[in-house]
Amino acid sequence: MKFDKPKLGKAIADVEKYYRDLIEISITKEEDLEDKTKFYAVSMLIFSLGNDAIEIGNQIVAAKNIGVPGTYEDIFKC
Repeated sequence: MKFDKPKLGKAIADVEKYYRDLIEISITKEEDLEDKTKFYAVSMLIFSLGNDAIEIGNQIVAAKNIGVPGTYEDIFKC
């Protein structure tokens, strides 16, 4: 298997960073998200985590020569 190591490394590093940032924001109850700044920060972090999960999945699919996924869902089914 051959991965694009720079892309994969960046995606993994970003996941680690975004996760630490989520923990630092410290959302412990639903009411914490009434603060618009926290709400939008958490929303963006979750969006970014999703994008990185897709990138990591794409790297795995490419390395295994599975073919081109038709949808994002297909990436995770492989």
